[in-house]
This record gives sequence, structure tokens and C-alpha cells, in this order.
Amino acid sequence: YGLEGVKGHDFISTFALRGKVINPYGKNLKTITSNTEAKAIVQAMNFRSGFDYTDEENFKTLHHGKIRVFGDADSDGFHIVGLVANFIHRFYPSFLQVPGAFGFARTTIMRVNMKEEKMKFYFLREALEYIKNNGFTQFHFN
Repeated sequence: YGLEGVKGHDFISTFALRGKVINPYGKNLKTITSNTEAKAIVQAMNFRSGFDYTDEENFKTLHHGKIRVFGDADSDGFHIVGLVANFIHRFYPSFLQVPGAFGFARTTIMRVNMKEEKMKFYFLREALEYIKNNGFTQFHFN
């Protein structure tokens, strides 16, 4: 369930992962669902083993019709997004075959505001390159 205990395909819910999802490869579902984060995803979505989620009736059994993973723009954030995607691919692959059901978003790692110029960087490498190429000697990270 999401905000206010509401569920359904017509509502937006948020769900915060508190740690990393275990890497699913080479492990069975029982082992994976002993991981707090994986178990929480299964319960929040109402995933069921062996269901074909490309079938509309099976898809309707889910508490939510989409998953969007927002991870930090650092390597740890990308790793977490990958672990969630791998978990779903390993145990609920048909969900990933439903158009638009799974996605992720990058958060900005740095913003530059100088006079009229406003830039966003989603990769640390690009941000540091911009700083170096533009001769910044003083800057502040938030």
C-alpha cells in the first residue's frame, strides 16, 4: 500500500527502500524473500510466483500497475536500481514485458546556477569535467 493506505492502478504511491535488494541470481525465491527489501517489494506489489502478468486479468491482481525506481545518481544508486530490475527479471519476468510497467529515474548529482545559466548533471564524471574545463576554483556541493 502507498500513501494513506490507498492501492490501485489509478493511484500513485511511494515506497522507500531502506537498504539493498539481494542479488537474485543463483538464489531461489525463498532465499530472496528472506531479504527485507525484496519481501517488501513482493508484498507492496502483490507479486505471485508463476503468474503471467502480460495477461490482463493477472495484471489486475497487482496492487499497483507500475514501478518507478528513483536512485541516487552515484554508483550505489545505479547498483540499487539494477538489483531491483534483476530481482523482478529473475522471479517476475512477464511484468517487465508489460509496456511501461517498469522504469527508473535518475536524480541530479549536481546543479550549476550562474547568472542566467542553469545546468543539471546526472553523472559525477560530467560534473567534475565541467568544473575542470570552466576553471572553477571554488564551488559547493549540496
